[in-house]
Amino acid sequence: MTRWILTATLLCAAMSTGCTGSDVVEVPDKIIPVDTTPPTPKASNRCYSGQSQYFSPDGASAMADPNPTAARRDSDPDKGTIDEIVFDQGNLRPTRLTLQPDGATFSATDGETFDGTISTTGATWAWEGWTYNLTMKDGSGSVEGSGKTTAKGFETEKYFIAVGARQVMIRESFEEIDCAGWEALVEQLKADASSK
Repeated sequence: MTRWILTATLLCAAMSTGCTGSDVVEVPDKIIPVDTTPPTPKASNRCYSGQSQYFSPDGASAMADPNPTAARRDSDPDKGTIDEIVFDQGNLRPTRLTLQPDGATFSATDGETFDGTISTTGATWAWEGWTYNLTMKDGSGSVEGSGKTTAKGFETEKYFIAVGARQVMIRESFEEIDCAGWEALVEQLKADASSK
């Protein structure tokens, strides 16, 4: 069940989008069309430090202490993909998100344990929020929930669904960090996890 917990989500690759549509500029004796369609955002890499925590299905009671984690998102708008790597319980878990033709929905898979979709809100490649609809490949259940960007990074709230009911809530909070220090952070988290 832990493989999907820190799928980040999300999704949260904030980029400027500019204006949309087209306009014209009038000059003597002619009208020159001006293309104001925003350029495709450039590829980007964003790194995060954060924590996740398990709660009872209603969110009232913590089931475990917060778990430190880290995430990295490599976004490529030209290809319509986001490759996310999350440190989860001593291991790095990769997830591939592929943007669908509607410009608001991603297919999501880790290639092994889950498939599904993540639906976004906000401007394309500047999304402000998203919802999860993921299904475990082993038939054990599904994942639903939502995420949103914050001033410092992003937050998510997910539920593992089995036998028709929510079994556990997982809350995550991430703050963006300099990617130059991300690998060192991951190595420290690995060392801390192995010493427990």
